[in-house]
Amino acid sequence: MPEKPPKSTNPAEILNYIRPSPETVTHDRYWANFIYSAVKLVELRGRNEDGISPQPGDILSFILYWPPYEARQKVDWDASPYNLKYRPNHWVARHRPYDPKYRRSEQQIPRPQPNVPVFSSLPPSWTGFPIYSSEEQEINLEIMMRETGETDDQGLPLPNGGFPKRPMYDREYLDRILNVPLRLASGSRGADTAPVVGVPPLSRVRIKLMMARDLNEILDYVGTGVWAGERRPNYLEVGVTVQPPLKALNHYTWTSYEPPGIIHPDWAADGAVDRTRTKIRQLDYFGHAGPEMLYLQYGWANAKGELTGPEKFLEAADLINAWDPSIFIAGVRIKVWGCHSGQVFAPQLAAAFGSVWASTHYVDYEHILDEEQNLPRPTGTPGWELFA
Repeated sequence: MPEKPPKSTNPAEILNYIRPSPETVTHDRYWANFIYSAVKLVELRGRNEDGISPQPGDILSFILYWPPYEARQKVDWDASPYNLKYRPNHWVARHRPYDPKYRRSEQQIPRPQPNVPVFSSLPPSWTGFPIYSSEEQEINLEIMMRETGETDDQGLPLPNGGFPKRPMYDREYLDRILNVPLRLASGSRGADTAPVVGVPPLSRVRIKLMMARDLNEILDYVGTGVWAGERRPNYLEVGVTVQPPLKALNHYTWTSYEPPGIIHPDWAADGAVDRTRTKIRQLDYFGHAGPEMLYLQYGWANAKGELTGPEKFLEAADLINAWDPSIFIAGVRIKVWGCHSGQVFAPQLAAAFGSVWASTHYVDYEHILDEEQNLPRPTGTPGWELFA
């Protein structure tokens, strides 16, 4: 059902929009649900039955449909408490820098109660009552503050998988994504990647991250290995081997990490791969989905309170028409970590490519940061099913 959107930053309106009834469940609040789940699948190698364990000489590719990530970066930075324009805001309360422990009890809790903001240091313009804003960015700030949190009740950082829930600068989300190849090659050992820590480096593997701006680029790369565009140097190379300075991000289409000193016949200098030689052993999709299609872009065209729907999508027929079964090794493992895809999409795909893991139910990403072993999981019984 459509929900009445908030007209202002009045806490009662915000909370009514976020939690209008016990039956309404706000989900996918964490912007990095999908990319972190994919990274976690690699970091859990040897610890979880779903974990990916690349072998020496393998190519590990992350393919992202990039426009929604760029859009989310802009929206969240415009609403971030770390954005200096919000210094007078009651959440920031003139703290410099912003202190995420301030008013912690009202952040990321199931049903926070409305209240009038209390200032620890009143701004000079204080008149005795808060003036609620109708600006979209400030409404988004209120939603972000109440739907996410950075510290626990003791003031200690909450696990974020290495993908902060609130950006501290205008391109932090994108920088964290672009760092994925180097992160996996270096090993995720420190507390900044919790809940998964102590992960050894992924050695002798080429790790690529592809920024697709058209759905056909995804189909072509998987199906034929074709990839066009310039490689963005990784952060280990920036400032050391990169001259002249980096170009704007929209100039690049991919980035990667290659172990130094290794020459492999299947590691092309450009982003392409030879599908006659380089076959696919495992294919996982993390993202929105419905019974009949994968939703690559979802919920950006509607206004607040309106019903969402897919804006960019792929049906099983799109994949079947673009991919020859010969691109996969015998016994390839394909898994769709999206809602309801087991109803129609997965059986259709399995008929063409052998077998597909999927679920006929909603797939819940809400708890991937709670424990090391947590991956997205179906909400109903049976859980994951193998369609063949």
